[in-house]
Amino acid sequence: MSLEAFIDVVKGVLSIENVRLIGDPSTKVRKVAVLGGDGNKFINEAKRSGADVLITGDIYYHTGHDLLSIGLPTIDAGHNIEKVMKSYLKTKFEEKAAEAAYDVKLMVSEKNTDPFTYL
Repeated sequence: MSLEAFIDVVKGVLSIENVRLIGDPSTKVRKVAVLGGDGNKFINEAKRSGADVLITGDIYYHTGHDLLSIGLPTIDAGHNIEKVMKSYLKTKFEEKAAEAAYDVKLMVSEKNTDPFTYL
C-alpha cells in the first residue's frame, strides 16, 4: 500500500489524529520498522533492516534531513506511542505476580502524558 494509506492505518491503530511525515507519501510500504519513543539513534539500523518506512517519535530536525538523505521515509507519531503496550504489560505483570504469589492490584494509567496540544 502507499505510505499515505498506511499513515491512516497507523493513526487508527495508535488512536492518534496527527503524525509528522518525512519522505514521499506515495512510497510503497511492504516492510515496517517500529521503535516507540525517541528513535533518532536507530535510523541506520532501520534502513539496514530493509524497512520501507520507520515509525517512531521525536525525530529531531537534523535527523529528519538525515532520513531524507538515506531515503528512509519516517512517520513521527509522537514519543508517547509506546502507550499501546500498557494493556499487554499489565497482563504480563499480573501473570508474574500470580506466579510469585504477590497480592497486588495493577492498573493501566489513563493519563495522557503527551505534553503537546495539536491545533
